[in-house]
Amino acid sequence: MQIDHNALTRLFRKGLRNMKGADIVRVVRRSKGLRHLINGPLADMGQDVSALLAMVKDYSNGTYKEMPRATALAAAFALLYVLNPFDLMPDFIPGIGYVDDMSMVALVIGSIRRDVANYARWRRSRAAIARRLRLTFGIGRRRAFAG
Repeated sequence: MQIDHNALTRLFRKGLRNMKGADIVRVVRRSKGLRHLINGPLADMGQDVSALLAMVKDYSNGTYKEMPRATALAAAFALLYVLNPFDLMPDFIPGIGYVDDMSMVALVIGSIRRDVANYARWRRSRAAIARRLRLTFGIGRRRAFAG
């Protein structure tokens, strides 16, 4: 089964125009459902979906502010698309139900590639700082970034 890339792109653009800040909060609230999909039917794209989810969560709670709002909305759109069981190809169709979901995630990641890379660098540097503080001073991750 092949996905019409142009139809998927049109759907993404139309959906992005309708996204609001409340949709970012919806993604964060429904993150448990995303984790279930990451460990199940979307295991092949689990790392990409996890990265988008972490990015949206850090943006939503104000931890990561160096990302344009449009990027957060695009990531949230992709994640809400994954959570929607009735999209271009309903998720309950065995074998092909998640093909459009994986395609949408790939399309969105491709369109916000630079911001995803910047976020990944920020996250790695943050982890390195926390590790250094823990090893040097015995300060835990939560205390290191409190405030």
